[in-house]
This record gives sequence, C-alpha cells and structure tokens, in this order.
Amino acid sequence: MPYTISWEAKGVYKQFSGVVTADEYHRSQIQFTSHEKFDNAHYVINDFSDIDRFVMTPAEAEYMATYSLGPHFSNPTLRVCFVTTDPSIVGLIQAYKKLSAFPLEAFPTLAAARQSLATR
Repeated sequence: MPYTISWEAKGVYKQFSGVVTADEYHRSQIQFTSHEKFDNAHYVINDFSDIDRFVMTPAEAEYMATYSLGPHFSNPTLRVCFVTTDPSIVGLIQAYKKLSAFPLEAFPTLAAARQSLATR
C-alpha cells in the first residue's frame, strides 16, 4: 500500500510513498471520509514528500475535487493540506481548488503545514 493513515487528536495524517495513482489516492479519501471519526476531524494532511511520482490525469483530478462535495455535508469545516514541492502536484491543487468543497492548501514541509493548522 503506498500510504498509511494515522488518526491524530484533531485530524488525520496520511503519508504517501512510491508511485501513487489516482485510484490509490481516492481509496485513501474513501477510507478517511467513511471513518466514524470523520465528522469531527479538523484537518487532513496528505504528505507527498516521500513519493516518487503522482500519476493523475486532469479528469481524475477533477473527479477527486468533486468527490469532496458529499463528505463536505457531514464535515464542512475540514481543511485539506498537501505537503509537496512537486510543481505538477502544486499545479493540480491550484487548478482544482475551485472545484473542491474543502479548502486545499499546499505546503513545502510538514512543519509548515502543522504550523498553519495550529494558527487557525
């Protein structure tokens, strides 16, 4: 499995590694949003700092963004963070943040993501 999910006091940390496909990322979304603790989570951190490659087409990225509409009804205040310096992933996040029901934010380090979460 190219990811692990760790529940924290106020949210979830998902760490990805190796080659991550759209299907694998979507499985992590489903696993997170269908969990009994999802409604009370304040954030999810998707840490892509250890991946080799992220394989997602624009159509798949659009689907991932629109998938968020359903879970948004049960948790409208969730923040979605990505840890990455990969320009193509940052570009996907920027392109599809208008479609996502949740705010999408990219950070260059895990520390920067956690600092941002701590200040809000």
